Amino acid sequence: IIAHVLHDEPTPLAERRPGTPLELTVREWGIIELLATQPGVALSKERIVQSLSSWDEKLSQNAVEVYVSRLRAKLEPRGVQIRTVRGFGYLLETPRGA
Repeated sequence: IIAHVLHDEPTPLAERRPGTPLELTVREWGIIELLATQPGVALSKERIVQSLSSWDEKLSQNAVEVYVSRLRAKLEPRGVQIRTVRGFGYLLETPRGA
């Protein structure tokens, strides 16, 4: 995914380098993983919803906005930017210094 920011396995959802651990929820992990598979490519909120929703559990676009907001707060200090594409969705920008 983003090697200098995240560990390469989704569990225990924490950063493995020295310093403050980066704790991610399962949904946050799913979003960053989805965005990281196509860095620089805008993904629609609907696609994110479809990727994270299971057949018995629905997720709203508003919930995606909340998760992205939380991810930004956790990732921006580490140089990772999630940019909003107005009226569409989100894209992961290349980390500074990468």
